[in-house]
Amino acid sequence: MANTLLRSGDIKDFKMLGYDGKAAYLVATQIREMFRVKLGKQYADYLAIPQRNDQGNIIDWYIPFDSNQPDGQYDIIPWTSASESEQESALILLKEFEHKVMNLGKQLASNPNLDGDQLLFSRLIYDPKNSVDNAESNLMAIRFPSNQFVYIVNGQPVITFWGFVHPQTPQVNSPFYCLEPVKKVTPATVVTPPPIPEPFKTRPWWKRWWVWLLGLLPLLLLLLAFFLLRGCWLNPKISVNPSLSLPENGNVSVPVVNDEKKVEKEPERELKTENVVVDNHLGVAGNGIVNGTIPVDANGIANSTNTAGDVVDHSATSDNSNNSDKGNDMPTPDAQDNRNEQNSTVPTSTSSDNVNPAVDQTNNLALPADAIKEGSTKFLNGQWSVNGGIQDKATGKPLQLSYNFNDGNGEVTVTRSDGVKCVGKVGTNIKDTHLTIAGNNETICSDNSKYQLPNIQCTPGNNNKANCQGIYNNGTSFPITMKKQ
Repeated sequence: MANTLLRSGDIKDFKMLGYDGKAAYLVATQIREMFRVKLGKQYADYLAIPQRNDQGNIIDWYIPFDSNQPDGQYDIIPWTSASESEQESALILLKEFEHKVMNLGKQLASNPNLDGDQLLFSRLIYDPKNSVDNAESNLMAIRFPSNQFVYIVNGQPVITFWGFVHPQTPQVNSPFYCLEPVKKVTPATVVTPPPIPEPFKTRPWWKRWWVWLLGLLPLLLLLLAFFLLRGCWLNPKISVNPSLSLPENGNVSVPVVNDEKKVEKEPERELKTENVVVDNHLGVAGNGIVNGTIPVDANGIANSTNTAGDVVDHSATSDNSNNSDKGNDMPTPDAQDNRNEQNSTVPTSTSSDNVNPAVDQTNNLALPADAIKEGSTKFLNGQWSVNGGIQDKATGKPLQLSYNFNDGNGEVTVTRSDGVKCVGKVGTNIKDTHLTIAGNNETICSDNSKYQLPNIQCTPGNNNKANCQGIYNNGTSFPITMKKQ
């Protein structure tokens, strides 16, 4: 009972409802007890149990009744995720609850001798001095911000943050108006009358131009036949001699070029490859010769004057040549062997080993020998941060995990990358020199999402430094480090 968290939130995000300077959530226990006595326990259980933290700014809301399931677990469904039938059944119960609370408020208001807490409770439910239209003055104790703060637990509605509303949200007569289904308005079908056809206007025959074309078609055919017949009568002679006709007595002299001078080719200069400096990245030698090319002399014979000490990297040019000539020339096995032998002689440069700097372990968790023998966990008092590479499965972004301990008990906080915080309760224990930090294995976030938490087990190591690891329920473990903040 009152150990299963439904929702948490900061009261500064809401507007508190109350009477005569007294907020409704400050007397939440008395209001629930009055509903239990006057209306019945089932109606009192529609309101979740609030618990404030030590600072008084955060309120946790818990389920107010025990589970009726054999395993003791609860079937929790947010209102926004429930089906229409589940919402309809729960809304019927809440409407009945609203009717009974209103009748109780009118009954209390009819007593002229009310004072103290009874007067406060009466005004938090019903104020006879306000009109019926002034909805915010009535049923203040059971109003809530929106449908996101209502849950269906084991088929029964449970309201969190009752006595609070959003500052800018106008209130209506019924507190449960936001839970009613939205009525879909079917737009009226507009019947468009068929367009009235325009009367067909018949053009006079002289305006129908295609009639004129039909009349001219026989005339065009006659003209075409006339030209064809005329061409047959002429019968012109066509010369098929391909030779050109030259004018009479007009011999044309064609100059004959009889230049027997031979074109001398300049011998190509021999390219020397001595004292070669190789650029392994560009594949080009210092004298401009691309790696993998062999200089030739004027007779087309390859020059093999490379010195034995020169090593050439053919990786860049061989790749390019293979890509450009792909499918045309394939390297022979001998050439490939020679290339492998040349590549094997290329010296490889090794980078110096990087040495990781020493990690600061000043504030790491240590297990005092005296505390381990006594079984005391007071040395954990304070704020601790956990480094373990925990990530959000949904987004893959890291999660920040921190603990706050006080005399063996504590609170765990999970902070997401978007700033949303998730809170859960944990406890500590020492058994057989092992420190165990465990809780209910779940944290509840302000947006109602949940995260499963690992249990933490620590054993003393060198100089009493703690060797800790996180362990999930399925047995998955991973090393973590706890630091004092």
